[in-house]
Amino acid sequence: MEINGLLCKVIFDHNPTNDFYVEESFPLDWMYPYETPSGIIMKINRNPLPELTDDIFKKDHEFWSKYSERLCGNWITYDTTVQQIADFAEKVYLGNNYDGFTGDRKFIRDDDGQKAFSKLRSSIAGVYAWRLTPQCPPEYRQKTQASQQALIKETDFAFKQSFAFCPYSPEAVFRYVNFLLGFQRFDDALIVAKTCQKLDPYNDQVSGLIAQLENYKKQYGDMSRAQNQMQQMQSEATTNPADLPNILGLAGTYLQMQQTNAAISLFDEAITNAHISTAQLGAIASFYAESGRIIKLEGVLGRIVVIAPDQPEPRYDFAAVEAVLGKTNEALENLKVALDLNAKRLKANPAATDLLTQARTDGHLNSLRNLPEFQKLVPAS
Repeated sequence: MEINGLLCKVIFDHNPTNDFYVEESFPLDWMYPYETPSGIIMKINRNPLPELTDDIFKKDHEFWSKYSERLCGNWITYDTTVQQIADFAEKVYLGNNYDGFTGDRKFIRDDDGQKAFSKLRSSIAGVYAWRLTPQCPPEYRQKTQASQQALIKETDFAFKQSFAFCPYSPEAVFRYVNFLLGFQRFDDALIVAKTCQKLDPYNDQVSGLIAQLENYKKQYGDMSRAQNQMQQMQSEATTNPADLPNILGLAGTYLQMQQTNAAISLFDEAITNAHISTAQLGAIASFYAESGRIIKLEGVLGRIVVIAPDQPEPRYDFAAVEAVLGKTNEALENLKVALDLNAKRLKANPAATDLLTQARTDGHLNSLRNLPEFQKLVPAS
Protein backbone atom coordinates (compact mmCIF):
# COMPACT_ATOMS: atom_id res chain seq x y z
CA MET A 1 0.00 0.00 0.00
CA GLU A 2 2.94 2.35 0.55
CA ILE A 3 3.97 1.71 -3.06
CA ASN A 4 0.39 2.31 -4.21
CA GLY A 5 0.35 5.54 -2.24
CA LEU A 6 3.56 6.75 -3.91
CA LEU A 7 2.21 5.83 -7.36
CA CYS A 8 -1.00 7.74 -6.68
CA LYS A 9 1.03 10.78 -5.62
CA VAL A 10 3.13 10.64 -8.81
CA ILE A 11 0.00 10.43 -10.98
CA PHE A 12 -1.61 13.25 -9.01
CA ASP A 13 1.43 15.53 -9.29
CA HIS A 14 1.89 14.90 -13.03
CA ASN A 15 -1.73 15.66 -13.97
CA PRO A 16 -2.34 19.12 -12.50
CA THR A 17 -5.37 19.85 -14.72
CA ASN A 18 -7.32 16.72 -13.76
CA ASP A 19 -9.79 16.32 -10.91
CA PHE A 20 -9.12 13.41 -8.60
CA TYR A 21 -11.53 11.43 -6.42
CA VAL A 22 -10.99 8.39 -4.24
CA GLU A 23 -13.02 5.62 -2.70
CA GLU A 24 -10.73 4.65 0.12
CA SER A 25 -9.86 0.99 0.47
CA PHE A 26 -6.84 1.64 2.67
CA PRO A 27 -5.86 4.99 4.27
CA LEU A 28 -3.01 6.75 2.46
CA ASP A 29 -1.41 9.31 4.74
CA TRP A 30 -0.33 11.79 2.09
CA MET A 31 -3.95 12.25 0.98
CA TYR A 32 -5.38 13.34 4.31
CA PRO A 33 -4.53 17.08 4.04
CA TYR A 34 -6.02 17.16 0.52
CA GLU A 35 -9.26 15.22 1.04
CA THR A 36 -12.77 16.56 1.51
CA PRO A 37 -16.08 14.64 1.37
CA SER A 38 -17.75 14.48 -2.01
CA GLY A 39 -20.96 12.52 -1.69
CA ILE A 40 -20.21 8.94 -0.75
CA ILE A 41 -16.53 9.25 -1.76
CA MET A 42 -13.88 11.95 -1.36
CA LYS A 43 -12.27 14.56 -3.54
CA ILE A 44 -8.49 14.96 -3.54
CA ASN A 45 -8.13 18.73 -3.80
CA ARG A 46 -5.25 20.19 -5.76
CA ASN A 47 -3.84 21.95 -2.67
CA PRO A 48 -3.90 20.84 0.97
CA LEU A 49 -6.53 22.47 3.14
CA PRO A 50 -5.23 24.40 6.19
CA GLU A 51 -8.48 23.46 7.98
CA LEU A 52 -11.96 22.09 7.31
CA THR A 53 -14.65 24.73 7.02
CA ASP A 54 -18.23 24.88 8.28
CA ASP A 55 -19.41 24.74 4.67
CA ILE A 56 -17.64 21.39 4.20
CA PHE A 57 -19.25 20.04 7.34
CA LYS A 58 -22.70 21.32 6.40
CA LYS A 59 -22.71 19.80 2.91
CA ASP A 60 -21.41 16.45 4.14
CA HIS A 61 -23.85 16.37 7.05
CA GLU A 62 -26.86 17.16 4.87
CA PHE A 63 -25.83 14.67 2.18
CA TRP A 64 -25.40 11.72 4.54
CA SER A 65 -28.46 12.57 6.61
CA LYS A 66 -30.55 12.43 3.43
CA TYR A 67 -28.69 9.42 2.05
CA SER A 68 -29.22 7.39 5.22
CA GLU A 69 -33.01 7.46 4.60
CA ARG A 70 -32.54 4.69 2.00
CA LEU A 71 -30.37 2.68 4.41
CA CYS A 72 -31.33 2.58 8.08
CA GLY A 73 -33.42 5.76 8.20
CA ASN A 74 -32.64 9.39 8.87
CA TRP A 75 -32.87 9.45 12.66
CA ILE A 76 -29.27 9.96 13.80
CA THR A 77 -28.43 13.50 14.96
CA TYR A 78 -25.59 15.16 16.83
CA ASP A 79 -27.45 14.40 20.04
CA THR A 80 -28.10 10.72 19.37
CA THR A 81 -26.24 8.71 21.99
CA VAL A 82 -24.07 5.69 21.38
CA GLN A 83 -26.43 3.68 23.57
CA GLN A 84 -29.39 4.61 21.35
CA ILE A 85 -27.53 3.33 18.30
CA ALA A 86 -26.63 0.14 20.17
CA ASP A 87 -30.29 -0.33 21.13
CA PHE A 88 -31.27 0.18 17.48
CA ALA A 89 -28.73 -2.41 16.35
CA GLU A 90 -29.99 -5.01 18.82
CA LYS A 91 -33.61 -4.31 18.00
CA VAL A 92 -33.30 -4.31 14.21
CA TYR A 93 -30.21 -6.33 13.28
CA LEU A 94 -30.55 -8.97 16.00
CA GLY A 95 -34.23 -8.93 16.89
CA ASN A 96 -35.63 -8.21 13.41
CA ASN A 97 -38.05 -5.84 15.11
CA TYR A 98 -39.05 -3.16 12.61
CA ASP A 99 -41.45 -1.27 14.82
CA GLY A 100 -40.80 2.41 14.03
CA PHE A 101 -38.14 1.51 11.43
CA THR A 102 -38.00 4.11 8.63
CA GLY A 103 -35.18 2.70 6.52
CA ASP A 104 -35.17 0.04 3.81
CA ARG A 105 -35.60 -3.53 5.02
CA LYS A 106 -33.64 -4.71 2.00
CA PHE A 107 -30.61 -2.93 3.47
CA ILE A 108 -31.00 -4.81 6.78
CA ARG A 109 -30.87 -8.10 4.83
CA ASP A 110 -27.89 -7.00 2.72
CA ASP A 111 -24.65 -7.77 4.60
CA ASP A 112 -22.48 -6.54 1.74
CA GLY A 113 -24.42 -3.30 1.47
CA GLN A 114 -24.09 -2.68 5.20
CA LYS A 115 -20.35 -3.22 5.09
CA ALA A 116 -19.88 -1.11 1.95
CA PHE A 117 -21.76 1.97 3.13
CA SER A 118 -20.32 1.71 6.63
CA LYS A 119 -16.88 1.62 5.05
CA LEU A 120 -17.60 4.69 2.92
CA ARG A 121 -18.85 6.66 5.90
CA SER A 122 -16.05 5.59 8.26
CA SER A 123 -13.50 6.63 5.62
CA ILE A 124 -14.86 10.19 5.72
CA ALA A 125 -14.93 10.06 9.51
CA GLY A 126 -11.31 8.94 9.35
CA VAL A 127 -10.34 12.04 7.35
CA TYR A 128 -11.97 14.18 10.02
CA ALA A 129 -10.41 12.19 12.86
CA TRP A 130 -6.91 12.50 11.36
CA ARG A 131 -6.98 16.25 11.97
CA LEU A 132 -7.55 15.53 15.67
CA THR A 133 -4.58 13.19 16.06
CA PRO A 134 -0.97 13.93 17.07
CA GLN A 135 0.05 12.73 13.59
CA CYS A 136 -1.62 15.78 12.02
CA PRO A 137 0.93 18.59 11.48
CA PRO A 138 0.02 21.89 13.17
CA GLU A 139 -0.57 23.63 9.83
CA TYR A 140 -3.55 21.36 9.16
CA ARG A 141 -5.26 21.71 12.52
CA GLN A 142 -8.38 23.78 13.10
CA LYS A 143 -7.48 27.39 13.81
CA THR A 144 -10.05 28.29 16.48
CA GLN A 145 -11.67 26.59 19.46
CA ALA A 146 -15.05 26.86 17.75
CA SER A 147 -13.84 25.18 14.55
CA GLN A 148 -12.11 22.49 16.64
CA GLN A 149 -15.38 21.71 18.43
CA ALA A 150 -17.21 21.65 15.09
CA LEU A 151 -14.70 19.10 13.79
CA ILE A 152 -15.11 16.90 16.86
CA LYS A 153 -18.89 17.10 16.57
CA GLU A 154 -18.90 16.19 12.88
CA THR A 155 -16.41 13.35 13.36
CA ASP A 156 -18.58 11.82 16.06
CA PHE A 157 -21.68 12.15 13.87
CA ALA A 158 -19.98 10.44 10.93
CA PHE A 159 -18.73 7.58 13.11
CA LYS A 160 -22.19 7.14 14.64
CA GLN A 161 -23.69 6.73 11.18
CA SER A 162 -20.96 4.32 10.14
CA PHE A 163 -21.59 2.25 13.28
CA ALA A 164 -25.37 2.24 12.70
CA PHE A 165 -24.94 1.13 9.06
CA CYS A 166 -22.92 -1.94 10.13
CA PRO A 167 -22.49 -2.46 13.89
CA TYR A 168 -20.35 -5.55 13.30
CA SER A 169 -17.88 -3.96 10.89
CA PRO A 170 -14.40 -4.26 12.46
CA GLU A 171 -13.22 -1.14 10.63
CA ALA A 172 -16.16 0.99 11.78
CA VAL A 173 -15.92 -0.37 15.32
CA PHE A 174 -12.17 -0.07 15.80
CA ARG A 175 -11.98 3.37 14.20
CA TYR A 176 -14.85 4.68 16.30
CA VAL A 177 -13.39 3.15 19.47
CA ASN A 178 -10.04 4.84 18.82
CA PHE A 179 -11.81 8.18 18.40
CA LEU A 180 -13.78 7.71 21.62
CA LEU A 181 -10.66 6.75 23.56
CA GLY A 182 -9.10 10.06 22.58
CA PHE A 183 -11.76 11.77 24.68
CA GLN A 184 -11.75 9.22 27.54
CA ARG A 185 -15.25 8.07 26.55
CA PHE A 186 -14.61 4.55 27.85
CA ASP A 187 -18.24 3.67 28.50
CA ASP A 188 -19.27 4.59 24.95
CA ALA A 189 -16.30 2.66 23.54
CA LEU A 190 -17.37 -0.42 25.51
CA ILE A 191 -20.94 -0.08 24.24
CA VAL A 192 -19.65 -0.05 20.65
CA ALA A 193 -17.40 -3.07 21.20
CA LYS A 194 -19.98 -5.11 23.13
CA THR A 195 -22.65 -4.41 20.53
CA CYS A 196 -20.28 -5.66 17.84
CA GLN A 197 -19.63 -8.79 19.90
CA LYS A 198 -23.35 -9.54 20.11
CA LEU A 199 -23.55 -9.51 16.31
CA ASP A 200 -20.20 -11.26 15.82
CA PRO A 201 -19.78 -13.43 18.96
CA TYR A 202 -16.91 -15.57 17.67
CA ASN A 203 -14.60 -12.70 16.74
CA ASP A 204 -11.58 -13.01 19.04
CA GLN A 205 -10.32 -9.55 18.07
CA VAL A 206 -13.50 -7.98 19.42
CA SER A 207 -13.26 -10.02 22.62
CA GLY A 208 -9.69 -8.82 23.06
CA LEU A 209 -10.78 -5.26 22.39
CA ILE A 210 -13.40 -5.44 25.14
CA ALA A 211 -10.85 -6.77 27.65
CA GLN A 212 -8.42 -4.02 26.67
CA LEU A 213 -11.07 -1.32 27.03
CA GLU A 214 -12.10 -2.56 30.46
CA ASN A 215 -8.46 -2.45 31.53
CA TYR A 216 -8.08 1.10 30.15
CA LYS A 217 -11.21 2.18 32.00
CA LYS A 218 -9.92 0.75 35.28
CA GLN A 219 -6.49 2.37 34.84
CA TYR A 220 -8.09 5.70 34.01
CA GLY A 221 -10.37 5.42 37.04
CA ASP A 222 -7.41 4.69 39.29
CA MET A 223 -5.51 7.62 37.81
CA SER A 224 -8.49 9.95 38.18
CA ARG A 225 -8.93 8.96 41.82
CA ALA A 226 -5.23 9.53 42.44
CA GLN A 227 -5.41 12.96 40.78
CA ASN A 228 -8.47 13.90 42.84
CA GLN A 229 -6.74 12.76 46.00
CA MET A 230 -3.64 14.76 45.09
CA GLN A 231 -5.74 17.86 44.44
CA GLN A 232 -7.35 17.48 47.85
CA MET A 233 -3.93 17.08 49.44
CA GLN A 234 -2.64 20.15 47.61
CA SER A 235 -5.61 22.17 48.79
CA GLU A 236 -5.10 20.98 52.37
CA ALA A 237 -1.39 21.81 52.17
CA THR A 238 -2.26 25.36 51.11
CA THR A 239 -4.91 25.97 53.76
CA ASN A 240 -3.28 23.97 56.57
CA PRO A 241 0.51 23.88 56.15
CA ALA A 242 0.88 22.54 59.70
CA ASP A 243 -0.80 19.23 58.73
CA LEU A 244 2.40 17.20 58.71
CA PRO A 245 0.95 13.80 57.59
CA ASN A 246 -0.69 15.49 54.60
CA ILE A 247 2.52 17.35 53.69
CA LEU A 248 4.59 14.18 53.78
CA GLY A 249 1.92 12.18 51.95
CA LEU A 250 1.77 14.77 49.20
CA ALA A 251 5.55 14.78 48.94
CA GLY A 252 5.50 10.99 48.53
CA THR A 253 2.90 11.34 45.78
CA TYR A 254 5.08 13.86 43.99
CA LEU A 255 8.02 11.45 44.16
CA GLN A 256 5.91 8.68 42.61
CA MET A 257 5.01 11.06 39.80
CA GLN A 258 8.70 12.00 39.44
CA GLN A 259 7.99 15.61 40.42
CA THR A 260 11.12 15.72 42.55
CA ASN A 261 11.45 19.48 42.95
CA ALA A 262 7.90 19.76 44.30
CA ALA A 263 8.61 16.94 46.77
CA ILE A 264 11.83 18.57 47.97
CA SER A 265 10.01 21.85 48.55
CA LEU A 266 7.54 20.05 50.80
CA PHE A 267 10.34 18.19 52.59
CA ASP A 268 12.01 21.53 53.34
CA GLU A 269 8.74 22.71 54.83
CA ALA A 270 8.19 19.52 56.83
CA ILE A 271 11.68 19.56 58.38
CA THR A 272 10.85 22.79 60.20
CA ASN A 273 7.62 21.38 61.64
CA ALA A 274 7.85 21.19 65.43
CA HIS A 275 5.94 17.89 65.51
CA ILE A 276 8.02 15.95 63.02
CA SER A 277 9.41 12.65 64.37
CA THR A 278 12.84 11.15 63.96
CA ALA A 279 11.29 8.32 61.92
CA GLN A 280 9.78 10.82 59.48
CA LEU A 281 13.05 12.73 59.27
CA GLY A 282 14.84 9.43 58.74
CA ALA A 283 12.67 8.66 55.72
CA ILE A 284 13.50 12.05 54.23
CA ALA A 285 17.18 11.51 54.99
CA SER A 286 17.08 8.14 53.19
CA PHE A 287 15.67 9.79 50.07
CA TYR A 288 18.40 12.44 50.08
CA ALA A 289 21.10 9.83 50.69
CA GLU A 290 19.86 7.60 47.87
CA SER A 291 19.55 10.52 45.46
CA GLY A 292 22.98 11.94 46.35
CA ARG A 293 21.72 15.27 47.68
CA ILE A 294 24.40 15.67 50.34
CA ILE A 295 23.67 19.28 51.30
CA LYS A 296 20.00 18.44 51.86
CA LEU A 297 21.00 15.33 53.79
CA GLU A 298 23.20 17.38 56.10
CA GLY A 299 20.28 19.64 56.95
CA VAL A 300 17.96 16.74 57.77
CA LEU A 301 20.56 14.97 59.91
CA GLY A 302 21.25 18.23 61.73
CA ARG A 303 17.55 18.44 62.53
CA ILE A 304 17.49 14.85 63.81
CA VAL A 305 20.45 15.55 66.10
CA VAL A 306 18.56 18.47 67.63
CA ILE A 307 15.44 16.35 68.20
CA ALA A 308 17.28 13.25 69.43
CA PRO A 309 20.58 14.45 70.97
CA ASP A 310 21.09 11.22 72.90
CA GLN A 311 20.99 8.90 69.86
CA PRO A 312 24.46 7.88 68.60
CA GLU A 313 23.53 6.82 65.02
CA PRO A 314 22.14 10.19 63.80
CA ARG A 315 25.12 11.98 65.33
CA TYR A 316 27.52 9.53 63.65
CA ASP A 317 25.78 9.95 60.25
CA PHE A 318 25.90 13.71 60.71
CA ALA A 319 29.66 13.54 61.33
CA ALA A 320 30.16 11.33 58.25
CA VAL A 321 28.30 13.79 55.98
CA GLU A 322 30.28 16.72 57.37
CA ALA A 323 33.48 14.81 56.69
CA VAL A 324 32.42 14.30 53.06
CA LEU A 325 31.66 18.02 52.79
CA GLY A 326 35.12 18.91 54.13
CA LYS A 327 33.86 20.33 57.45
CA THR A 328 36.66 18.76 59.44
CA ASN A 329 36.23 20.42 62.82
CA GLU A 330 32.46 19.90 62.89
CA ALA A 331 32.87 16.28 61.77
CA LEU A 332 35.39 15.49 64.51
CA GLU A 333 33.25 17.17 67.16
CA ASN A 334 30.11 15.24 66.21
CA LEU A 335 32.03 12.00 65.80
CA LYS A 336 33.36 12.35 69.37
CA VAL A 337 29.82 12.87 70.72
CA ALA A 338 28.56 9.89 68.71
CA LEU A 339 31.28 7.56 69.96
CA ASP A 340 30.78 8.70 73.56
CA LEU A 341 27.04 8.00 73.30
CA ASN A 342 27.85 4.69 71.68
CA ALA A 343 30.21 3.68 74.52
CA LYS A 344 27.55 4.46 77.12
CA ARG A 345 25.02 2.38 75.21
CA LEU A 346 27.38 -0.57 74.93
CA LYS A 347 27.87 -0.60 78.69
CA ALA A 348 24.11 -0.92 79.13
CA ASN A 349 23.63 -3.24 76.16
CA PRO A 350 26.74 -5.11 74.93
CA ALA A 351 24.74 -6.49 71.99
CA ALA A 352 24.14 -3.02 70.52
CA THR A 353 25.82 -1.82 67.32
CA ASP A 354 29.44 -0.79 67.86
CA LEU A 355 29.99 2.43 65.94
CA LEU A 356 33.69 2.48 66.83
CA THR A 357 34.24 -0.69 64.83
CA GLN A 358 32.27 0.80 61.95
CA ALA A 359 34.34 3.99 62.01
CA ARG A 360 37.57 2.06 61.44
CA THR A 361 36.50 1.09 57.90
CA ASP A 362 33.89 3.73 57.00
CA GLY A 363 34.90 5.33 53.68
CA HIS A 364 32.91 8.46 54.48
CA LEU A 365 35.48 9.28 57.17
CA ASN A 366 38.55 8.88 54.98
CA SER A 367 39.24 12.63 54.90
CA LEU A 368 39.74 12.49 58.70
CA ARG A 369 41.67 9.26 58.95
CA ASN A 370 45.21 10.70 58.98
CA LEU A 371 44.43 13.38 61.54
CA PRO A 372 45.78 12.88 65.08
CA GLU A 373 42.42 13.88 66.52
CA PHE A 374 40.69 11.14 64.54
CA GLN A 375 43.32 8.51 65.43
CA LYS A 376 42.79 9.40 69.07
CA LEU A 377 39.02 8.97 68.74
CA VAL A 378 39.32 5.83 66.61
CA PRO A 379 42.39 3.92 67.65
CA ALA A 380 43.42 0.95 65.58
CA SER A 381 42.03 -2.32 66.87
